[in-house]
Amino acid sequence: MGVEVRPVADYTDVAAMARALQGSLAVVHLAARAHVLGAEPPQEALLAFERANVDAALACAEAALQAGCRRFVLVSSIGVNGQATQGQHFTEDDEPSPQEPYACTKWQAESAVAERLVGTKMELVVVRPPLVYGPGCPGNFRALLGLVSRLPVLPFGALRARRSYIGIDNLCSALETATLHPSCAGRRFLLSDGEDIDFASLIRLLANGMGRAHIPQWAVPPILLQSLATLAGRRDTFAKLCGELRVDSRAFRQCTGWEPPVALSHGLMKTAAAHREAALFKLL
Repeated sequence: MGVEVRPVADYTDVAAMARALQGSLAVVHLAARAHVLGAEPPQEALLAFERANVDAALACAEAALQAGCRRFVLVSSIGVNGQATQGQHFTEDDEPSPQEPYACTKWQAESAVAERLVGTKMELVVVRPPLVYGPGCPGNFRALLGLVSRLPVLPFGALRARRSYIGIDNLCSALETATLHPSCAGRRFLLSDGEDIDFASLIRLLANGMGRAHIPQWAVPPILLQSLATLAGRRDTFAKLCGELRVDSRAFRQCTGWEPPVALSHGLMKTAAAHREAALFKLL
């Protein structure tokens, strides 16, 4: 199946977006700002998050309405539920507890789009994925891949907090289901690979995928690793990668019959192998 590219210069230009969406049955809205860029003042950064994550989502929904689309799939974030779990999984029934500008504006977008679509014929589906990994992934996971590829010893053997993730292939499959399945209309779902994994096991799979299964893994006390991360200015990153965040995605599977097509272990090793191949290519 071919892909037709319809560029739009400004996501808040409703008229231009509506023209681009003509003939579409559904819209999957993925565009977002996820990070503070450089040394932005906090207020400027917050305004930028609001423009990208709230105003643009609302404009896209308005354009989809004008174009006669039947369904709008809004990709939000598990951060709307919160930053961490404590022995229990996040579910769709949790009270929202976003902590950072990205998650806060994602929750605002969910609310704004839902309010706009009340009384219209266009169906809304909201999905909240956790951290997405896959070949070429950016952000914290890319930095983690870099660590695993370079360190002579992997000091993460004692990090046993479990987290949920979703691979890019599984996310694409889930979004296709959310776009087409009739039972998804008007619902909000949490997504994941359906498996939780502790950090030590995650690192071991990434190392195996890079061909580094022989690298020693030491069980350095978590408090020491946290202290080192704090000294390096990476305390928040350490918490996001190593703290507990577990997602219950059964509601989506039960509603649609969907199952992740790629196992977590296979997806992680594929991601690591792609990182290694990219690094080798740069050396040529």
